[in-house]
Amino acid sequence: MLVDFVEDKTIIQTHLVELWQEILQVKVSIHDNLFELGGDSIEAAFLAVSSQ
Repeated sequence: MLVDFVEDKTIIQTHLVELWQEILQVKVSIHDNLFELGGDSIEAAFLAVSSQ
């Protein structure tokens, strides 16, 4: 399902978008799916630790 790009609106969303973009090297919307963008479980774990 293709969803329109949605900008981040809160500080938390902005922080998470920046982390995802750094890891995945692609432009990320707040409704994107990490795994559909090419992420894997190792990157998911890294993002979970980095977001704390």
